[in-house]
Amino acid sequence: MINDLKNVTTSEEAYFTDNAAYYGGSIPSPALVYAPSEGVTVAINAATVNGWAATASVVGTLRQCQIFFGTAGPNGIATVEGRVACTP
Repeated sequence: MINDLKNVTTSEEAYFTDNAAYYGGSIPSPALVYAPSEGVTVAINAATVNGWAATASVVGTLRQCQIFFGTAGPNGIATVEGRVACTP
């Protein structure tokens, strides 16, 4: 999940370069060049021109990891911008 959030971070930055806003739709999507690892779901919780937040989870478990950038956070357990935080 941590790598998934790092990978979606790279994709969000590329999307921002092309669109002057962060991607806020569902994943996977043709609009965002990113696909989660098998068994992992990633949801964009918030997205604006000033930031975004996402949550990754493993299908069938309660474990989650979160990340945020800019004005989209803090995001649940993620309280430091750009740092992935996970439930135990």
